[in-house]
Amino acid sequence: MDIKLIISKLDKYIKAEKGVGIAEYLGISTSAVSNWKARNSLNVKLILTKCESWLNPDWLLTGEGPMLKGDQKETTYNMVNEPEPTFGL
Repeated sequence: MDIKLIISKLDKYIKAEKGVGIAEYLGISTSAVSNWKARNSLNVKLILTKCESWLNPDWLLTGEGPMLKGDQKETTYNMVNEPEPTFGL
């Protein structure tokens, strides 16, 4: 699983839909996000807690399937060889 790609996709979606970056949305510092990228790990519990209403936990944990829960419009994002999402832009 490519943590940098997952963080990047979350950040793009959050910026497009919520108008803020991932760090601000999650209530953490930008250096914490940079550390996740450097360590190739992330705080799954924090992300799921803050994003539980719309984020598919299977996508977060495996990088496969739809990023969004439920019937929200979006493309299925398989983390291998996929085009960059536009998130309704």
